[in-house]
Amino acid sequence: MSEACQAKAGSVHLFDLTGEIATVIGGTGVLGGAIAEGLALAGAKVAVLGRNQNRGESRTRSIQGNGGIAEFFVADALNPQSLKSAQESVAGGSVFRRSW
Repeated sequence: MSEACQAKAGSVHLFDLTGEIATVIGGTGVLGGAIAEGLALAGAKVAVLGRNQNRGESRTRSIQGNGGIAEFFVADALNPQSLKSAQESVAGGSVFRRSW
């Protein structure tokens, strides 16, 4: 996320998601990634879902580098079984069991 966006997000607290878990399907893409980063800035623990593991891990490192909590889960939005498996993984994700 650009420094200008971070500064603006830091100065205006429209909502607080501290302690909440946000799941972003397509979090490895440009739009989904920006949404994931914004949710993390608002305090949510973010489950980044996508098909590309390298981009997913890169996105979670970016979120973590900005002080957020995130974990990547492989999932294909067009495959219901893939989404169900990701849902089960998110529910059992180690990052999301940690306390703030």
